[in-house]
Amino acid sequence: MSKPLSEASPGARVEAAFRGEAVEEDVPRPALANLSRRQQRVLASLLDGFESRRDVLQWMQDVVIATVGALDGEWFVTRATDASIMSALLGEGWGTARALEDGTPEEVRRGIAAQDILPAVHQAQRKFRWSASEYYDDPDHDPSDLTDDPDAPGMRPALKVLDEQLSWALDQLLEGFESDEAFLAWGERAIQMSYAEVDSEAVEDAFFETEVRRRMTDRTDARARFVRESWAAEYLLPGFNRAAARVASHTSEVPEQEQTRMEVPSG
Repeated sequence: MSKPLSEASPGARVEAAFRGEAVEEDVPRPALANLSRRQQRVLASLLDGFESRRDVLQWMQDVVIATVGALDGEWFVTRATDASIMSALLGEGWGTARALEDGTPEEVRRGIAAQDILPAVHQAQRKFRWSASEYYDDPDHDPSDLTDDPDAPGMRPALKVLDEQLSWALDQLLEGFESDEAFLAWGERAIQMSYAEVDSEAVEDAFFETEVRRRMTDRTDARARFVRESWAAEYLLPGFNRAAARVASHTSEVPEQEQTRMEVPSG
């Protein structure tokens, strides 16, 4: 006999909350349905909690793309460095904060979902709803089938590319670098990949700050990992967040082959 939902584990309740959601039927445009899938994933991950700070940062990467840059850049810094919030996200004591009482981490995560993520989802949907265009090769093909591709957020190839580039840049930073030269080479690529929204001064300052520079190339020390994680929250994620907002607002996708284009009038 299954337990009542109110007595189930947090993970089971999260799974049940999102089970059977047919976003294709709820959203009038396939591109928005596709984006909604990503947004549901972000919410489900948040409500379920995380195993490590690295997991939180990788989730924030998902947030960047799912909300197409709707959150303020400072949000990433405050959420990834506040000890009490991190304790709630991890479900255990972190930094100077002790473990929270039973039920409190889940309540804090629900509060972040309601206060931070849902408004960002709302803003992203409003920003994206008339600028999104759907393309497909076969005029007789049902465009809703394209919502099955989770790697093309909002059916926008430019967002898919940005997502892959951010994933690469974040993983490289969190792993650390083999040498100072490798860090500089990574910095150049991060600037280029973010459409110059990652500031060169941030890389320059890290390079000439002896202690930070040493932490960038130390792959074994826990303190070095902490510094790189904090740098990612303060500089890398906000930069790519700004890039996502610009891509969503200004990039016009041009198909490689002659394709049918579906547009909704802005009036």
